[in-house]
Amino acid sequence: MGSTVVIAVIVVALGAGLVGFFTTRKRPPAASARTQVAVAPTGRAEEAESVASTNPSGLLEEARHHYFCTAFSVTKFDAPVLEVHHAVIEEVSQSLATIAAQERLLPRRPMLMPQLLRALNDLESTREEMAAIILQDPVLAADVLKIANSPYYRVSREPVDSIDRAIVLLGTEGLKSVVAASILQPVFRQPKGHFDAFATTLWDLAMRTATAVGIYAKQTRSADPLTAQLLGLLSALGPLALFRITTEIYRHHPELQPRAEVFAHLIETQGDAVSGAIAAHWELPETFVLALSESRGTGELEQLSPLGKALEAGRCCALLSLAPASNKRSIEANKAAMSMGLQTTAFDAVWSALNAAKSPAR
Repeated sequence: MGSTVVIAVIVVALGAGLVGFFTTRKRPPAASARTQVAVAPTGRAEEAESVASTNPSGLLEEARHHYFCTAFSVTKFDAPVLEVHHAVIEEVSQSLATIAAQERLLPRRPMLMPQLLRALNDLESTREEMAAIILQDPVLAADVLKIANSPYYRVSREPVDSIDRAIVLLGTEGLKSVVAASILQPVFRQPKGHFDAFATTLWDLAMRTATAVGIYAKQTRSADPLTAQLLGLLSALGPLALFRITTEIYRHHPELQPRAEVFAHLIETQGDAVSGAIAAHWELPETFVLALSESRGTGELEQLSPLGKALEAGRCCALLSLAPASNKRSIEANKAAMSMGLQTTAFDAVWSALNAAKSPAR
């Protein structure tokens, strides 16, 4: 799997051009002096509630809006973007055609990823073998303990204070999940600069997505749960790479203040294709590349591969779980899930796990 495949994935994605933000996805007119790049749900709260309750896709859009507001520390995404920022959007889009050559801006494949994939695919791999992977890297061992104590994986009230205890408490499958998260977590660490909350918020969404995708795959028997969990984490690689590339291009335009709407627009319209391209660049299985490239985060499950369907369902449930919580929200999320075609038992299991994880892993 070489750079030709990577470029092919990106060229196909870019062939459709830039499309609108959130669910409308229409290309902004380049000729206008001021363009509405990102439109947020606005108006009275009761109007937003009414839209969400009668239109399940509206709840997904609202949840996505809430996520981006948190990630970029803004109150709303309805500010028009001056035409001068279109140059940044265009430069980012052009740079994606040669993304394979921009390794310094791409997330680096973790050194232990090949060993992890072998362990995940080997039904006979043991806790001892997973422990051997962990103990190769003291930083990884510390990360394993940190994540084993996070709301996503903690299995008892007592803290997990040693690798041996983590192995015993988590079991082989649980340990594989934690190791997958631990290996990928350093990829998300960002230096300080603009929008410092982005990496942490993206990591939280990645963890929620991994949890949701794994449970959905197990409940529906549509894919191997551990493979699905790893895929959920990998789905955040495209947004992370786009954030880095856009930040770098803004540095070439010191006269411009970076705009959150520009970042969010690029992530929404290009993030999935870039995730697939990175998976290809990392020489991950073609089933991973396909699932990452075909998932759109819109809740449309038809005509997706089994792994792509699990990823799409998990991503949408993860986003829904980030919306402000209330009993009414839970009912609306259930309606949205049912409209997507999720089985009730699968959604209930996913929703229960996501509600149990109330804070991000750090």
